[in-house]
Amino acid sequence: MQEFWTDDTNKVAVPLMSQSGVFQYFSDGNRNCFVIKLPFSKKAYMLLVRSIKGTDLNHIEALLTSNVISEWQHKLKKRFVHLSLPKFSMGTVSDLKEILTNIKLPDLLGKSSDFTKLSNKEHLTIDKVLNKVIFEVTEEGSENHTESRDSIPTPLELKINKPFFFAVVEGNSDALLLLGRITNPSSN
Repeated sequence: MQEFWTDDTNKVAVPLMSQSGVFQYFSDGNRNCFVIKLPFSKKAYMLLVRSIKGTDLNHIEALLTSNVISEWQHKLKKRFVHLSLPKFSMGTVSDLKEILTNIKLPDLLGKSSDFTKLSNKEHLTIDKVLNKVIFEVTEEGSENHTESRDSIPTPLELKINKPFFFAVVEGNSDALLLLGRITNPSSN
């Protein structure tokens, strides 16, 4: 159990996981944050982004675009790192009808939709489609990520002990699968 600062004055005790290894890392001086890439599998990875130098997360998120994430991915360099990260989980339920309406595709679920391949019932309409996502990060199933460190100096110490955001990315297309913000891992 270690301290996680939810803001400049408040902290909670949370379980932190630690691992040393060679990870891809980038310190973005323009946005006052660092980015570390954590592989999940050969097809997916997570980018963790934490502010530095007193910058709050809202400032970084205001500058966040797909171009920024792409820039970070191109600037990542291998570093020997000792990373401490809280266990966390995040869950959300989204109304797909509302999302489709917001992106101006309301007819996909409206009265003009064609669901004849799903049912023999005429004039079938779908009132609500909910998408539930639960994302959990624990040490269970993790693999040791140590590479040869013959010429690597003392590890860079990175502690994720204050609010951060993360992106889960599909590796072949670099498509964002999930974008989340953790401000208090003990309440998720």
